[in-house]
Amino acid sequence: MTKAQKFREEITNAYTFKGDSIILGAPKLNGEVMTDAFIRIPLKTLNRHGLIAGATGTGKTKTLQIIIEQLSAKGVPSLVMDIKGDLSGVAAKGESNAKIEERHQHIGLPFTPDSSPVEFLSLSHDSGLRLRATVSEFGPVLFSKILDLNDTQGGIVAMIFKYCDDNQLPLLDLDDMKKVLNYITNEGKAEITQEYGAISTASVGTHSAK
Repeated sequence: MTKAQKFREEITNAYTFKGDSIILGAPKLNGEVMTDAFIRIPLKTLNRHGLIAGATGTGKTKTLQIIIEQLSAKGVPSLVMDIKGDLSGVAAKGESNAKIEERHQHIGLPFTPDSSPVEFLSLSHDSGLRLRATVSEFGPVLFSKILDLNDTQGGIVAMIFKYCDDNQLPLLDLDDMKKVLNYITNEGKAEITQEYGAISTASVGTHSAK
């Protein structure tokens, strides 16, 4: 058995599963693409955490698009947080060209241009179905990132969430957040300092401005 045959056999055995799966691509050995020995992910494992890492231009976005498209083809809906809009192209039917055809011939998979059903959701006033969520549902970390807060300001946000959780006070909207900010810098400052530590009045003022 040659090295290439052994490699193909190992890949086939390693990526053969019970149940349905999606194909990510084909493996390579010494620069040669191994056809008919595909890299697969079992559908039953796609509810777990995963990491796609790599330098710019190495195919992270394309990998995500492939996963989303294949899940859609299997009837599995995906909720994708597409901040930059890089993944929205799955909504449009692709177009074939010589480079794509050549690549798919090397992989051993036919290329069939298609589109996936997409519904755009938005937290802002951008195009799409506008979602509504309470401040509490965002959580302190995501809420701080949305407001582009520094570490000190983010710490105050975390403290506010903790204070409201401890006292069963829901944070429904920004008005609620402003009321708590006003409280912890005025009549509630002594209580907050005793229970949670001192806070920077200047940082709280920046919160209110945001």
